[in-house]
Amino acid sequence: MSFQQMTSPKQMLLSQVMIIMFSAAMAFLPRQYYMLLIVAYILILPVIISKMNMRPGAKGGDPQEIERGAILYEEKNAQQIMVSDAKLTEEIQAQLKGMTLSIALFPIIIAWFWLYGKFLFNPVEEALFGGNAGRFLSTLILFEGSFIISRISAVALRGRVRQAQMIVMPNSYKVTSKGIVSKSLGSRVALRFPLKDYELVLDPKRKFVELVPKDEKMKARGKIRLYARDPYKLHSILQRYVGGED
Repeated sequence: MSFQQMTSPKQMLLSQVMIIMFSAAMAFLPRQYYMLLIVAYILILPVIISKMNMRPGAKGGDPQEIERGAILYEEKNAQQIMVSDAKLTEEIQAQLKGMTLSIALFPIIIAWFWLYGKFLFNPVEEALFGGNAGRFLSTLILFEGSFIISRISAVALRGRVRQAQMIVMPNSYKVTSKGIVSKSLGSRVALRFPLKDYELVLDPKRKFVELVPKDEKMKARGKIRLYARDPYKLHSILQRYVGGED
């Protein structure tokens, strides 16, 4: 997750709390720790925000246990079906463009930290009471400046780049009476039925069924796209276990 995705009130509040905490730490710690704190701020805050978004919605399970259920549907090579989807390339390009623009924000933020630290930190500290109080306020301006840059960039990019939801597309998968076991890049992921926090989307022309999170926060984790030779059959099977009332 990038700084640009910190948009909810809860996320905004957490970011401000973190800024105050890091500013206070820098006000009292020796200057040789400043760079370490700045790096920690840049790396830790997005991770904490990401953890906040990870609700328990999709229930993980033991792949071996789920595979012991009755096999209802199986695709051993979904990639063969993917290559016939003409619109897939366009979707992936949109995702990559959004990711590239998010990554491009980091050099701007790093440049802000360097310029402020080199030319403005000490003058601002001296102008604002000096001592620990001045150092705290100057550091607060430093971190708030990076936050403002990220927010301005988010607004600017939102108008230029369509936000593409991440798509998880397993190379192979198996649907049993107990859940779904998927395999991609050598790793297996298991989801245990029922999946009430998802809804199904069927696209028979492109030959896939998608599990789309209902909750906006969960959508940041992506939707699961299952390419199928018989999407109607897969959709009919999943209807028994996906969605519905809690």
